Amino acid sequence: MSALHHEVGTTSAGKTRAPARRARRGFLVSATLVSLGSFAAVPAANADPLGDIRALVENARNNSICNPIQYSGVLEGYAQEWVRTARALATLDTPTFPADAYNGDALGNIASGDPTRTANNQLMSIATEDIHKCGYYEYGVGMVRDDVTELSYVAIIVGKPDVPKPNPGPPVNNLPPAPAPAPAPAPAPAPPPTPTATVTSDVDVYDVPGGVGTVTGILRGGATVDLQQCKADNWCQVSGGAVPGGGGWVWGDFLRR
Repeated sequence: MSALHHEVGTTSAGKTRAPARRARRGFLVSATLVSLGSFAAVPAANADPLGDIRALVENARNNSICNPIQYSGVLEGYAQEWVRTARALATLDTPTFPADAYNGDALGNIASGDPTRTANNQLMSIATEDIHKCGYYEYGVGMVRDDVTELSYVAIIVGKPDVPKPNPGPPVNNLPPAPAPAPAPAPAPAPPPTPTATVTSDVDVYDVPGGVGTVTGILRGGATVDLQQCKADNWCQVSGGAVPGGGGWVWGDFLRR
């Protein structure tokens, strides 16, 4: 039983990612074996394995500070291709695969195990952190069973699509009217607003979570901040004009959401 974390996008503590434009070409391997997490498994009798994983994702998202996450058929296609490749190669260390149709950034996680609910729990133990990143508001899942090795391969991909720029229209001049422009593609759904919180009293701001980094300043009580994410240990990443340096980490007990 094993699990891997693949990601494309910007940089965060302890993780290395390729530039955001790589999201249109594939997912890169960037993590190793992790231990089994303590997530509730769905009943084995459920005839919809993708539905089982979707329920786990949406339950994890609903337990965060973020707005609900939206399902993407495009990301499901990538997730299904990913697990089928892993089954064919009998390894999670798969090569990158094309993702040219997805216009944005994406983070992916893949796992295998037997029975399927064990693979799902393995997967959620590494994917929940990405599901709690509010900026990523689309997702897709994949699952395939190898009856020879008796392993299930499961994957979750979360995405943050680019919002297309508006069409300025043809330039104004004295030439004959230009042909009508082709219809613009349907715009991507607007990203949900960033959650905010009120600081209940003065609190130190750190450059990294955990209270072991450098104090960059003091966040004053009564200030309003943007919530980027809150980790399981109650350290929250905040940003905004009231935060020293524009961003940092504070203890979650000092925030009222």
